[in-house]
Amino acid sequence: MKRILIFIILSFTSLIIFAQPPTQDPEFGQEIEKMLKYGVSTITIKDFKKMLKNEKVIILDAREKHEYNISHIKGAKWLGHNSLNKTLIEKLDKNATIVVYCTVGIRADKVGSRLEKMGFKNVFNLLGSIVEWVNQGNIVIDSSNQPTKKVHAYREEYGKWLTGGTKVLDE
Repeated sequence: MKRILIFIILSFTSLIIFAQPPTQDPEFGQEIEKMLKYGVSTITIKDFKKMLKNEKVIILDAREKHEYNISHIKGAKWLGHNSLNKTLIEKLDKNATIVVYCTVGIRADKVGSRLEKMGFKNVFNLLGSIVEWVNQGNIVIDSSNQPTKKVHAYREEYGKWLTGGTKVLDE
């Protein structure tokens, strides 16, 4: 019994010590968590990358088209935010695994909620979205499918969290 208790304590302690925060900057993660309001399940970059290796995932970009054209995650389809790409939505399987992202996750949360209300069952919001994706050293591509460091920050206050790429704002 004593050995089991020691094993449990050591296992739990190692989980705490070696657990990685969901975002590279814990303050960024806390800010994002405060802003998410719609209850769509979030997925970390680490878990998203595992998911990409093990199953078919539909990646949807919930930013405006000009933001998507500056850079997006490879394989992502543009969905939009204010007016959704209805042609794309009609083609999607409502049982498919869908991961939605935007700049930091706020718009993805809203769009994910809208998708759930439309009957989609497996919707996730990529925690930290494209900012965290780039901050963790992952590649984004531009409208010519070429790797780029540019990321549309949407707002100045979101741009401060981008440490792994080049911030772009509307002129």
